[in-house]
Amino acid sequence: MSGTENKNRLALVCVLLALVTAAVYWPVHGHDFVYYDDNNYVTANPVVQSGLSGPAILWAFTTYRGTSTCWHPLTWLSHELDCQLFGLEAGWHHLMSVALHAANAVLLFLLLRRMTGAFWRSAVVAALFAWHPLQVDSVAWIAERKTVLSTLFLILTVMAYLRYVRAPSAARYLPVFLLLCLGLMAKPSLVVVPFLLLVLDFWPLGRMQNGESRFTFHASRLRRLLLEKLPLMLPVLFVCVITLLSQVSVNVLPSLKDLPLSMRVANAFVACLRYTGKGVWPAHLAVFYPYPLSWPIGLVALAVGFFLVVSGLAVKWAASRPWFLVGWLWFLVGLFPTIGLVQTSNHSMADRYAYFPLIGLFIMAVWGAAEWLAGWRYRSFGLPAIASIALMAAVTVTGFQVQCWRDTRTLFEHAIKVTTDNGLAQAALGSFYEHQDQFEAAIQHYSAALAAGTNFLGATSFQAFTHDAEGGVLVKQGKVDQAIPHYLRGLELEPTASLIRCNLADALNRQGKVEEAISQYKAVLRQEPGNTRAYHDLAWIW
Repeated sequence: MSGTENKNRLALVCVLLALVTAAVYWPVHGHDFVYYDDNNYVTANPVVQSGLSGPAILWAFTTYRGTSTCWHPLTWLSHELDCQLFGLEAGWHHLMSVALHAANAVLLFLLLRRMTGAFWRSAVVAALFAWHPLQVDSVAWIAERKTVLSTLFLILTVMAYLRYVRAPSAARYLPVFLLLCLGLMAKPSLVVVPFLLLVLDFWPLGRMQNGESRFTFHASRLRRLLLEKLPLMLPVLFVCVITLLSQVSVNVLPSLKDLPLSMRVANAFVACLRYTGKGVWPAHLAVFYPYPLSWPIGLVALAVGFFLVVSGLAVKWAASRPWFLVGWLWFLVGLFPTIGLVQTSNHSMADRYAYFPLIGLFIMAVWGAAEWLAGWRYRSFGLPAIASIALMAAVTVTGFQVQCWRDTRTLFEHAIKVTTDNGLAQAALGSFYEHQDQFEAAIQHYSAALAAGTNFLGATSFQAFTHDAEGGVLVKQGKVDQAIPHYLRGLELEPTASLIRCNLADALNRQGKVEEAISQYKAVLRQEPGNTRAYHDLAWIW
């Protein structure tokens, strides 16, 4: 094939990847913001809404407590830019995320082709990455801009690394370092990039092997490659420390007493199995998966067995099928920061966490299919047919999944349908209807959230604040007598919750029980001497 034909074919695949991705996700231009993190990032964030002003830019680099659970100034800047250009027109915010996702797909194809030389395998992996239903959370959720943006810099970092590998020099190493820094400023989960580069050194870059045998490790080479990654660990360590400080400051890290290490490890194995399962058969996808207090022992055993079998095969086939080991390690390394060993929320897994780790599974599947069907008589048209059917199925299911993100109500109604005892989804619907002043519907969903059970991580705190929310709706309806028992129950569950105690004091004051209200406000101030609401409300009473 001539050089011109190669370039035309390359351009055609890139254009198709971008156009089909845009077409699949085009419906999001009519979608709204959702009442789940979009408020923290955009709709209730006046700093972000001010656009790319000097104070807003400074805020993006200096804030890491309270508003979010991590430091990601580049993500804040991207939201500020959207508000500068489009205001609060949700459709344009969505389309910016779609554009980033399409760019990621094209760049992934170019990267894999350059690293492996396998044109069509790289194209299919990129298409699966772009059109798989598990990716919808990351693309259709405005608050997940950090995921698509950080992955853009991840791919650019690996591209720069490939350029460095082909002709090592300090001038070529510097872009690797700078692009990684930018990626870490978009999302801290890119702390795994130095380890991912080490995996790619094995295959397809072949930097770990000596000259005599392609698949025999050479200790001195491995030592040199490890030393080569040390400069990249500096920004990684910085981001690890500042992220930990951020999460401690907002008290989102469950203690080992609340969530034992054994449960974290069990959930990590189960999550690995579930991510793989949803990668193969993407059914029952939801924005939130509750974290049960215990997994069935049979499921844990199955998950551990699955992990050991696949890992054993990966090691066994390292010489003959290096892509299998690299794909598996890409998947595991990518998931590691969010697999739950350091738990930062009360979900057991999240589709958005699989955004770039899925690339590893796709490499395993595509390279595996190409090799295992190599001797098939009808390979020349059979493989393209199989790939086409898989991609069309992915596009179809993704199209349906995109519609689930139309608005808050649609999103969480779908979550309730495909999961069990999803109290958070019920509470989110309660909040949605409360904002719509549909108080009876709000109470119905808050009550359903309380009835969803207590057998999941963070249930005590969740139920306390759900009682508080339902009490707030009852107060809005003028049913103060019915609201007070909810506040009291919330305080039984969370005695140190100053918000609930202030709401209880306000309700008591509405009943004319002024001394009891004052007593509650004083209790808040003994616990939190700087609570401005308590001071304000006390002053109002006096």
